[in-house]
Amino acid sequence: PQRYPMTNRYYQLLFDGQLGYERALEVVNSPNLLGITIDDTGADESFTLYDHPRVLVFRKVRDLSDAEWDALLGGSWETAQPWDVGEPTLIQRLWETLGLTDAAPPPPPPADDETGGKTLLLDQPLSEQPVVQDFRWNAVASQSTPLAVVVWWLALFLIGVIAWPITFSVFRGFRDRGYLLSRTLGWLLLGYIVWLLASLRVGQNSLPYILATLAGIALVSLLLWRRQRSQMAAFWRAERHVVLFGEGVFAAAYLLFVVFRIANPDIWQPWQGGEKFMEFAFLNAILRSAHMPPIDPYFAGGTINYYYFGHYLVGLLIKLTGIWSSVAFNLAVPTVFALTVSNVFCLGYNLASGLRGRRELQATGGKLYEVPERSGVEVEDGRPQIDPRLPLDPWLSDGTLPAAGNESAGEPGSPWTDASHLTAAEETAPDAGQETDKDEWGEPSTPDESAQSVGWSGRRAALATGLLAAFFVAMLGNVDGGGQLVRKLAEQSTTGFESMLPGVQTGVRALSGLVHVLGPAQLPSYNYWDPSRVIPFTINEFPYWSFLFADLHPHMIGIPFTVLFLALAFALLMRPMRVVGEGRRLRIATGGVLMVFLALTLGALAVINTWDLPTYFGLGVLVWLVREWRTGRLSENRGRALLRTGVFAVGLVAGALLLYWPFFAHYKALASSGVGLSDVKTELGKWLNVWGFLGFLAVSFLLVELRGRYADGAASTGSATGGRNARDTDAAAEPVEAAGVVRDPALLRWLRLAMDRFGELSQVVELTPQLSARAGAAIGISVLAAAALWLTGWHVPAALLLPLLAAFALLWRRSGTNQRAFLAILIFTALLVLIGVEFVYLKDHLQGGEWRRMNTLFKFYIQVWVMLALATAVALPDVWRFIHSRWRRGWRVLWTVACGWLLLLSLAFLVFGTASRLDDRFPRENGRPPVGTLDGMAYMQAGRYTWNPDPAQSANSWIDLRYDYDAIRWLLDNVSGTPLVAEAPIGYYREGGLRVASFTGFPTFIGFHQEGEQRYGSQTGPRRSQAEEFWRTPDAARARQLIDELGVDYIYVGQLERITTPADGLAKFAVLEEQGVIEVVYQNEQVVIYKVSR
Repeated sequence: PQRYPMTNRYYQLLFDGQLGYERALEVVNSPNLLGITIDDTGADESFTLYDHPRVLVFRKVRDLSDAEWDALLGGSWETAQPWDVGEPTLIQRLWETLGLTDAAPPPPPPADDETGGKTLLLDQPLSEQPVVQDFRWNAVASQSTPLAVVVWWLALFLIGVIAWPITFSVFRGFRDRGYLLSRTLGWLLLGYIVWLLASLRVGQNSLPYILATLAGIALVSLLLWRRQRSQMAAFWRAERHVVLFGEGVFAAAYLLFVVFRIANPDIWQPWQGGEKFMEFAFLNAILRSAHMPPIDPYFAGGTINYYYFGHYLVGLLIKLTGIWSSVAFNLAVPTVFALTVSNVFCLGYNLASGLRGRRELQATGGKLYEVPERSGVEVEDGRPQIDPRLPLDPWLSDGTLPAAGNESAGEPGSPWTDASHLTAAEETAPDAGQETDKDEWGEPSTPDESAQSVGWSGRRAALATGLLAAFFVAMLGNVDGGGQLVRKLAEQSTTGFESMLPGVQTGVRALSGLVHVLGPAQLPSYNYWDPSRVIPFTINEFPYWSFLFADLHPHMIGIPFTVLFLALAFALLMRPMRVVGEGRRLRIATGGVLMVFLALTLGALAVINTWDLPTYFGLGVLVWLVREWRTGRLSENRGRALLRTGVFAVGLVAGALLLYWPFFAHYKALASSGVGLSDVKTELGKWLNVWGFLGFLAVSFLLVELRGRYADGAASTGSATGGRNARDTDAAAEPVEAAGVVRDPALLRWLRLAMDRFGELSQVVELTPQLSARAGAAIGISVLAAAALWLTGWHVPAALLLPLLAAFALLWRRSGTNQRAFLAILIFTALLVLIGVEFVYLKDHLQGGEWRRMNTLFKFYIQVWVMLALATAVALPDVWRFIHSRWRRGWRVLWTVACGWLLLLSLAFLVFGTASRLDDRFPRENGRPPVGTLDGMAYMQAGRYTWNPDPAQSANSWIDLRYDYDAIRWLLDNVSGTPLVAEAPIGYYREGGLRVASFTGFPTFIGFHQEGEQRYGSQTGPRRSQAEEFWRTPDAARARQLIDELGVDYIYVGQLERITTPADGLAKFAVLEEQGVIEVVYQNEQVVIYKVSR
C-alpha cells in the first residue's frame, strides 16, 4: 500500500461501487474435499490465480466527471513511496548484513527540512543567482588552434613556475626536487583556495578571485624563494638538464594528444557518444556558478550532486585563459594526459635514481644508518642527526646526508652540494682537495665506474627508466589489445588445425591467417572498444584507453593527482627522522607541511573521483607503517609505533574530509551503498587478457627480490651474492639484531631460502623448528588456501595469493633501499586490490543486476594499473639485468620470449586501437568538419544522423545539426546568467538530446542520466511529469501555468522537439505568442527560440 497507494485506492473504490461500475457476475471455484469447501481466499496468488482464478465482471452504469475523479483519487499518488519493499524477513536481514543479496536495496526517502536532510537544491532561485560571465573573453585564441594550444600551455607553465618554490620545499628528498610535479600541485592549490572561498560564500568562482589567489600563492612562493634562493640557484646549475628534459617530456605528451584531439575533436556521435554531454554540461554549469556547489544543468533549481571537483579545476583554467569551453574541453584531455606522463616520469626517475649506481646498504652492526667519519653528520642513538642547511640526497634513500665541507657544486656557503660528493654506507666522499674530471653534467668522472656515484650513465639510465614508467602507465595497452588481432588472424585461417593444448590451435591458425592476409585476404577492421570490455558485465579500461576515448570523466581527471599522492607518499617514506639544529617546533612544522599536502591531495581524490579514496588512504597508512619499521621504531616499541600509525591514519582521513567539508556537507550518495560479497568468479583467461603483461613483470620482480640478488645482494645474510653462499639458519619470526646484522623477517628469509636452497629446507626445519614456526605456518597456510581457492573455482585469487605473500614479506625488509621498499608497497597494494575485488564490490545504482561489479572493477582496475605499471617499469631494467646475468640459458630464453610476446600483444592497441578510435566519428558522407580545429562543437556544422523515438510507429528522421549549432551559438553570444531553457527531456547517449543544457550550461527541466543516481526520486518523478506535460499538453493556459511554476525563461523548439512533441502540443506556442506570454528571439529553418515575457 505504501508503494502503490493510487492502485490500492482505485480497487477499493471499484469494489465499493464508487467508480460508476456495479458487480454483474462473480465466479468462484474453491477447492473441496469430501464435500468440504476450502476457502483459500488468503492463499498465495501463484497458486490460486493459475489453478482456479476468481472471476469478477463489472458493468458500467454511469460516467464520472473530472471533478469526481479528482475528488476520489486526487492526492493519492503523491504519497507513493517507490523505495518501499515492505519489512524484510529475518533471513533477508541476515543476507543483507553479509552483503550476499543481489537485490537492489531501496533508495533513501526524500530529504526535507524537518528531517534535516540534504535537499540538493539551490538556496535561492535561479533568477537570483549572481551572474558570472567571465569565461569567454579570449575569442582570438579560441578561434585559432595554434594560439589556443600555446595560451593554454603558458597558463599551466605559469602555475607551475609560481608553485615551484613550494614543491622545492616539499620534495626535498627528490633529485629533481619535484619540479615536474609543480604544475599539478600548483593547479590543485590554486583551485582549492578559490573553491573554498566560493563554497564558504566569502568569494566567487570568478576570474578576479582566481587572479588574486594566484597572486597570493606567488607571494608565498616569493618568500620561500628568498629563503632558499641559493639552493635553487645551485640546483638549477646542477640539474637544469633534467628540468629541461622534463619540460620536453611534458610538451611532447601535451602536443601528442593535441594532435589526437585535432584528429577527432567531436564531443558527440550517435553510436559511441559516451558521457561527454554530461561532462560538458557540468563543466559549463560550473563556469556559470558563482558559488559551490554549482548549479545542476540537468535539474533546474538543483545543485550538482556528483564528484565535480575535477571539472571545476578544468573550469578554473578556462576562466584563466578565456578560451571557449568547447575548445578547452579538447585541451583538458591533453593536459590530463601530459600531467600524468610528467608526474609518472618524475616519480619513476626518482625511484630509479635509488636503484642506479649504488649498491645496497649493508647491515652495519645493528644500526639502520651508517655515517662515514668525514661526513660531518652528528650521530645520536645510532641514527644520523642531519644538518638542515644541507639538502636531502635523493640517491641516499636510507636517509643519510651528503658530506659537509665540499660545496664545489654550488656558490660559496651554499647548502647545495653536488650529488657526486654524497656518501653511502659503503662509500666515502672524495678527500679534500682531490681533483676530479668533470663530465658534461658537472659530475666527477672516475676511472672506477663501479664507484662512480652519479655520472652521465647513471642519470641517463634513470631518465630512461622514468620515460619507461610514463609509457607503461599512460600509453601501454592490455594483452587483449593484441589478442584481438590474433583472433582476427585465426578467423582468416585456411587450415583446420585443431589442438587441445591452450593457445596452440589459435596460434597455428593465426599464423595461417597471417599468411592469408599478406596475400589475397584483408584483415577485418580493429575494434578499439573490445579491449575495455574483456571481463563480462564489467569495464576494464586502462589509462591510455581512457585518454584516447577522451571522456572528461572523473576517473581520468584523477589519474595525475593519484600520481601526485604517490609522490607525496614516497617523500614521506624518505623523510629523515631527525635533523640537527632543526628543533622540535621546526621538525613538527616541516612534518606538518607534508601532512597537509598529503591530506589536501587525498581529499582532492575523494572529490574528483571518490572511488580513489579507500585505496590511496590505505596505501598512505601502509607507507607510514613501513617507515616505522624501517627506522626501527616499530621493533623498539611496537605499542607506541602502532599508536603513532593510528594517529597518522586518523589525521590523514580527518584532514582530507575536513579540508573538503563544504563538498561533503552537500553531497549525498543516493544509490545503493556499502560492500557486497561477490559470487561471480572471474575467468582466469580473461583476467590474464587484462593483466597478463604487468602481472608477469610483477611476479618476475618478486622472484628476483626473493632470490636476494637484486643488484648486489641482500643484507640479511651479509653476503654480496644475496645468500647463495650462506645459509640463513636463524629464521626468527621477528626481525632481530644479532652479531651486528640487521635481520630481515623470518618469512622473507624463508621465501628466499625456498628459492635458493629448496632441497635444504628439511635441514633448517630440523635445526630451528621453534624459530621457524610462524614463517613456515604462513607459507603452509597460504599454499593450502591457494589450493582450496583453485579447487572451488576462484582461480584469480588462487593465482595471486602466493605473489601477495611474497610482496607482503618484502615490505618488512630492512636491508633494501626506500626506493625498493616503495616498489614492494605498490605491488603489494595492487595485488591486494586485485584479490579484493574478486570477493567484494561496492554497491551502487547497478546493484541487483548483472552489471553490479562494473564500476568496482572499472575504478579499481585503473588504480591498480597505475601502481603496477609504475613499479614494474622502474624494476624492469634491473630485473632484466639480473635474469640475463644469473639465470641459466634455458630459463633466460623462456623468460625473454614470454616477456617479448606479452609486450608485443600489449603494444598492439597503441597502433591499431589509436587509429580505430580516431576514425570513430561521423561518417564522411554524413559530414565532418575540416581537419585542424579543436572546437568540440564543430561537428555540428556538418554532422547529420537519423533517429526515431519509436521505430515501430514511423520511419527514422534525419537530424541536421547545423541548425542546432547556429541556435546554440546565438544563445552563447546573447544570453547570460543561469536562465532555465526548456528543451525536450530526451537522453543524450544515442539520441543527442539535452544539447542546449550540455553546450551552454543553462539549466533545463531534467536529464536522464542522473535519475536514481544523483537525485531523489521524489524530485525527479514530479519534475519529469511536469516536463512531459509541458511539451505534450495542447492547453495554452496549462502551459502558461507550468511556465510560472517551473520558472521557464526560454523555450527551445528544435528538430528533436518537433519529432517527439504532438502537433497540437507545438501549436500552443503560437497561441502563447499571440497572447504576449512569449516572443520569438531567434529563428532559423529548423529551430525557434522563445523568450518568456516578464
